[in-house]
Amino acid sequence: MKDVLDIPWANQPTFLVDLVAITGLGCLIGLISVPYSWVTDKVPEWWVENTGPEGLFSNADNLKFLAGSPLWIPICLGASILVGILKVCVGLDTYPSFITELKHQKVEPLTSAKVLVCC
Repeated sequence: MKDVLDIPWANQPTFLVDLVAITGLGCLIGLISVPYSWVTDKVPEWWVENTGPEGLFSNADNLKFLAGSPLWIPICLGASILVGILKVCVGLDTYPSFITELKHQKVEPLTSAKVLVCC
């Protein structure tokens, strides 16, 4: 049975290196997530308030159906066109879903980077 089982991971000499690398990567991702969370929270609120009706979120009448700003349509259209142009520029026509990557246990790092930037 010993020839089938490998020594436990924590007993291997590379355990400390793996532990430090995993901890460092976790801290780095945590530091990156703070400004990302701020941007995803404040930027949409900022442009909607600045281009929408006065007191958009403070006045309940502004939140009824069709109470938005006509300017939102060209803003969203322009942003969608820019994302489409960016996808063409980086050559990201189609990409595998997360489930497909899990099933095949194969990830293309360049495609993943393109998806991160474009989507």
